[in-house]
Amino acid sequence: MLTEAEATQAHSDNQGDKTMKKPFNPEKTGFTTRAIIDKLSRDINEVMRLPDVEERMAKLGTRFFGGTPDEFRKFVAGEIDKWAEAVRAAGITPE
Repeated sequence: MLTEAEATQAHSDNQGDKTMKKPFNPEKTGFTTRAIIDKLSRDINEVMRLPDVEERMAKLGTRFFGGTPDEFRKFVAGEIDKWAEAVRAAGITPE
């Protein structure tokens, strides 16, 4: 369960243009059990593959990848590595 501060931050991170800027990851809180994470994953995958949901996502110009929590973790790790290398290669530094 998120603290009030964490919930407020998560909400504010995904405001503005109303597009999600950060992927939803219930594991990040450290309070969600593996059984709940697995059930959320199964349920989200099932809903996101409904024809009307797929159609809506396509109209919004996005798509749902789906998968297991372990696959998501590997994807995020790969993205971090890929973009960290791109940042290093471009010589980008924090301001």
